[in-house]
Amino acid sequence: MLITITLILVTLSQAPQASGSTTLRSGLADRPDWSTTINTSQTRLFADSPSPTVELPKSTSAVDRHTVYQLQDLPAPGDVLDLPSPRQFDRDNAPVYDKPATLDYIFMSRASVKNLDTNFLVNQVGFDYRLTRPFFRTQAALTFRPAAEIMFLSGPGGGIELPEQLYKIAFDFQLDIPFNEVFGVSLGITPGLWSDLIVIDGADFRLPARVLLTYRVNDSLFLAGGLIYTDNIRQNLLPGLGVIWDPNEKWHLEILYPRSRIVYRWNEDIAAYFVFERGGTTYNIREFGQDEDFEYRDLRTLLGLEYNRIPRFGLFVELGVAFDRKFRFDIQGNFDLGDSFILRAGTRF
Repeated sequence: MLITITLILVTLSQAPQASGSTTLRSGLADRPDWSTTINTSQTRLFADSPSPTVELPKSTSAVDRHTVYQLQDLPAPGDVLDLPSPRQFDRDNAPVYDKPATLDYIFMSRASVKNLDTNFLVNQVGFDYRLTRPFFRTQAALTFRPAAEIMFLSGPGGGIELPEQLYKIAFDFQLDIPFNEVFGVSLGITPGLWSDLIVIDGADFRLPARVLLTYRVNDSLFLAGGLIYTDNIRQNLLPGLGVIWDPNEKWHLEILYPRSRIVYRWNEDIAAYFVFERGGTTYNIREFGQDEDFEYRDLRTLLGLEYNRIPRFGLFVELGVAFDRKFRFDIQGNFDLGDSFILRAGTRF
């Protein structure tokens, strides 16, 4: 299963906003979904959250006004982790996310299983929350991100044995260490369960991990590269590669593996975007009285729209197609699926 690491925590914390702050709007920080509010007493900026607005003290120096970068603002597929972003962090102050929680729903229309007289339909609900704090008395930052997903399956039958629900319960830890204003490293680990929860044992537990180096070329161009360990049944090591570029205030490009996105900012409240990504993940299931690894894979193209007019509350909807869909089993064999329509909708708050 390809599962890489997703960041996390459960402690909700809000730092009060002081008066007398100015608003920074440049490049990526202008995105309607990317908003991070910083306590005005801090002099350095760290951001891991979507945001159109970043508030800084009036006395902020030029070095503190670097563009805030956020890779993969929308949740990535279940076994793929967000790449890191270039960060600066004041160890005495923590960021307050404008929208730290995400709740989403995915519908994938019924499609045939090739060479079998049966079909398959998916509904999925997911939630995650993230919180970042200084890492002891260093300039590093630790992000904790708990996440939970439930996948409801209808079908396929036809001799294929699958449970009616599959679950993901994971806790992602990401440590971002800046070497200087340009270079940094991101270390991540995501212990969790990917299971039908009929019986819980060691086969349900996985420990994806990642190591990524980051390089900020300038305020509008950011590079990242490294390795992602998925703790999967196959292809355990994947490249973590990414380029983020803001050619102007309207456009934002994420050329990444395994998820790329092109965003157009219509105005301060509305953004439209195109996504191409690899989807799916791996679960441990119990069928025929024994443990078996089940992997679902697909490729997806999506068109999305996000609305952020309401303070601290955002809505998004995506429509697209999933193709090159596959079932892979340790025991039952491999099966190809027909293409499927995808609807994804949710909120950030």
